[in-house]
Amino acid sequence: MCQMHDRIKLFAGGGCLWNPGKGAIGFIVCDKDGYELDRRYWCIGHSTNNRATYESLIEGLEFIRRYTPGYVNCFLENKLVVNQAKGWWSVNNNELKWLLNRVNNNESYFVRVYYTLVKSTHPMILEVETGTQWDLCNSSALFRHGSRNCEIIKSRFKLHLKE
Repeated sequence: MCQMHDRIKLFAGGGCLWNPGKGAIGFIVCDKDGYELDRRYWCIGHSTNNRATYESLIEGLEFIRRYTPGYVNCFLENKLVVNQAKGWWSVNNNELKWLLNRVNNNESYFVRVYYTLVKSTHPMILEVETGTQWDLCNSSALFRHGSRNCEIIKSRFKLHLKE
């Protein structure tokens, strides 16, 4: 069993090749002091960027139930998902409505869930993006700018694992 925490930080992100295209999601779980507790990345098949971000948030919220029943701070770089999760923006797409409903259902497991929009250059978001890109590359996909970019991402990921 995992050690329980009163606060957890969840850095989540997802994306796909071309949009729509082959998608991958990932998240990093940290305690309130920023100490990394876990990270996960995987491919999800055909997706859109918004769907992938929602999926990463849902998977992350489901995963962190083992770490806290308390407060969760979610950090994402997708403005649409953050503002819809906060209830500030309406949801017009039926699939995104269904995904938002899954997010809302997961919120009931915690005292409170907060959503924060961060820049794509935030260090933890870059970690999530590198992981999801590496996962796409590892599954024989060409990410964004072709196989050369995949080799660069793979080498960065391997360097990170050695640190």
